Amino acid sequence: MPHKQIKSEIKELARNMRSEPTKEEHILWQRVLRKRQLGYIFRRQFVIDNKYIADFICLEKRLIIEIDGGQHCNNENDKIRDKYLKEQNFRVLRFWNNEILNNLEGVYTKIQYELEIPSPEIRDFDPSAREGLDKR
Repeated sequence: MPHKQIKSEIKELARNMRSEPTKEEHILWQRVLRKRQLGYIFRRQFVIDNKYIADFICLEKRLIIEIDGGQHCNNENDKIRDKYLKEQNFRVLRFWNNEILNNLEGVYTKIQYELEIPSPEIRDFDPSAREGLDKR
């Protein structure tokens, strides 16, 4: 399968977002998602189909985790984005910033629960067509 070319603008944006995470993204990454603490590999600021950047993604479980501030309240673009991602067989799990800051244990429990659900079938997603891998 040929590699899709990642648009340089979205690739650069994802790279910048990885290097300057929000406080809540940093907390979730450091305390919950990095180093396979839940038994699965997560990636940060991951480009999907040259259209969207997922805050965090577990490709194996087709699970996307988004951390939202107030600008996402009833956001029509988020609804369109989530619909597209679900059509690609991803599950999208959203948390508000204050949930990360005030209920990290509850967030951890919810993520752990979602990881136990069997993964949806993979359609035509080419994991080589994304940017967002931590190169450590």
